Amino acid sequence: MRQTCMTSYAATARTWTVSCAAWFPFALSLAFATLVGGRTYYRYRRRRSSRLHGHCVKCGYDLAGNLSGRCPECGTPTDSP
Repeated sequence: MRQTCMTSYAATARTWTVSCAAWFPFALSLAFATLVGGRTYYRYRRRRSSRLHGHCVKCGYDLAGNLSGRCPECGTPTDSP
């Protein structure tokens, strides 16, 4: 079985050395970018869907019949009264 990362301690120099496979930092960066991008896309789609279906963008409260121009639940201004 191959090890992905190894750590070793040199007692004479009192330093730590970390050696990794070349693909491992790239894989971690790709995973992080995918998670952040996926979360951003999910939030965008949720807000867009809420706006199209007449819900508050911030809290998701149903704004059907609301004429005040503000969400009664959280106070966020709506696009149209």
